[in-house]
Amino acid sequence: MNERNRLLFYVVESSLHAGLGNSLGRVDMIIQRERYTRFPIIEASSLKGVFRSAFDKRMSKDDPENNVVSILFGPEKGDEYSGSLIMSNANILLFPIKSMKNVYALATCPSALLRFNEYLQKVGKKPLKIPKPNTVPENTNLIILENKIVLEEFTFEISESDACSTLAEFLAEYIIGDDEDYAYLKEKIENDLVILSDDDFSYFVQYSTELHTRTKIDPATGTVQHTGLFTEEYLPADTVLYSLVSISKIYADGKHIFSDTDKDAESKKALNYFIEHLPKAIQIGKNGSIGKGIVKIFGGN
Repeated sequence: MNERNRLLFYVVESSLHAGLGNSLGRVDMIIQRERYTRFPIIEASSLKGVFRSAFDKRMSKDDPENNVVSILFGPEKGDEYSGSLIMSNANILLFPIKSMKNVYALATCPSALLRFNEYLQKVGKKPLKIPKPNTVPENTNLIILENKIVLEEFTFEISESDACSTLAEFLAEYIIGDDEDYAYLKEKIENDLVILSDDDFSYFVQYSTELHTRTKIDPATGTVQHTGLFTEEYLPADTVLYSLVSISKIYADGKHIFSDTDKDAESKKALNYFIEHLPKAIQIGKNGSIGKGIVKIFGGN
């Protein structure tokens, strides 16, 4: 394992809106996406802000001077030194799509898996063999007639693949592990993973997200504003994303709070501390007051 890099996985528990701002298109408030792939992401700045807030609350009693949070994320005020924690954007790995059989499938594509392989190598793992498009595990529950599955309104000719079975088993174990509360999702990944072509996957992650239409309330009357109708885009539950967490040298001179005056050794201890104190779940994006954006965190391995 690379001691300076760890992978974190984020399983969406309730619809998540990591927003990009207002749009001129059919959706008023769209989610964050890569410009060139149009794949959904959560920007690193959004993740780091959420984690800082969580650590601020968690460390207030154990670390009244806030040294740990300042070293990991940088001081709240001033520019005395830089924080040592580095986070990548959260990239899409698995996307749930409505299926005619077994409720839904978890889809990915070669392009998404190629990028995931790059991140795996950064944490000291071997790259995965990427199955061909339009393949499913050998024990899948998705097939309706001979070699066909139906996702949304589209029918795909599919083949069962040993390579896909191997990939599904690896992802299920690597992401979920022995967490009994998420045994259903582990089984879902093992059985109902589907590898789509890049183009088909791109279509679904752009046009099969959730759209919620809401209204604005006039604070003076407590009634709906007649011009206050707006639409928000959300990532659906059971979407799986991942990000890389790394550590740089610690720049805070004189704050050897991890009991090691060697800066390189202390940096590794700082990353371990961050991983060990991660919350099990976190709220990302807007509308947390109505239960949106709850994300289960796995990983650190």
